[in-house]
Amino acid sequence: MEQYRKIQDLRTPSLYIKRSGFWCPDHILTDGQFEFGKLIRPKMFNCDRLIETADGTFKLHKKSFWSKEIEIYKNEEKIGSLTRNTWDNKQTLQLHTGFTATFTRTPGSGIFSRKVSWLNSELGEFITLQSCFGFRKPFTVEIVNTQLNKAQVPIVLMAIIGVNILLLRQQWAAAAASV
Repeated sequence: MEQYRKIQDLRTPSLYIKRSGFWCPDHILTDGQFEFGKLIRPKMFNCDRLIETADGTFKLHKKSFWSKEIEIYKNEEKIGSLTRNTWDNKQTLQLHTGFTATFTRTPGSGIFSRKVSWLNSELGEFITLQSCFGFRKPFTVEIVNTQLNKAQVPIVLMAIIGVNILLLRQQWAAAAASV
């Protein structure tokens, strides 16, 4: 993917998500000058998502309609899974490389906070996402831990998966409110 920059070229820890399109919008991770990745929804009523980064194209595939697990594929090879916990609002990402992280509300934030973050037992909190009130820029992404080995931790993939989780939560809330 020549159009996307590698995360090692990033100069600032602050990024944002740019929305492009109306009916099936694409969500682009950018710093304002360069694009680092894109979340694509290929079909209107399909649960699968595509993520394009400089490292390649990834596919998020839900096992079944009632499943709590989303499988992550790269070139038709399963590289990990994202599992939603039953009784709390946490989701766990497990990659086959041995990397594990938890997506949860930012520790210490209030109950109505719009901040969520990726946590790891070794790294602590390292990526924070916050939803904003904007149509063109719906989310901001901040890399909290700047001492990360950016080659080991898939920062762009995790940021875009986090945006996908937030979009799914918004869809669930809209569906529950319309009933």
